[in-house]
Amino acid sequence: MSEWIDIGDDHAIKYFCWSPDRSIPSNAERFKDNPDIERAGCSVKHKQPNGEDCFGAVHFDVPGAKEVFGGEAHVWQVKSWEPLTLEPSLQCGVCPDHGFIRNGKWVRA
Repeated sequence: MSEWIDIGDDHAIKYFCWSPDRSIPSNAERFKDNPDIERAGCSVKHKQPNGEDCFGAVHFDVPGAKEVFGGEAHVWQVKSWEPLTLEPSLQCGVCPDHGFIRNGKWVRA
């Protein structure tokens, strides 16, 4: 869907969509009431303290997201698309990386 977008401080994001293959009969029936979501979330690429690449992802609180990702899914509020601003903060589940995306830039927490 998109290319990596540099948001500074060795961080980049890449938007992803949610669009099941409805040519598969079970998907056509299962997702008949769920529209495609153009920007369902984004992958986040960053550096670990040892310099190795690390990846995470967030789902956006957009129409249809909770129905698709589950009612208990943790979602991020999109305060602004251009430039991207999300709430709450993002904390990596693999390394100690923690910060915010504000005004299209990474801000360490």
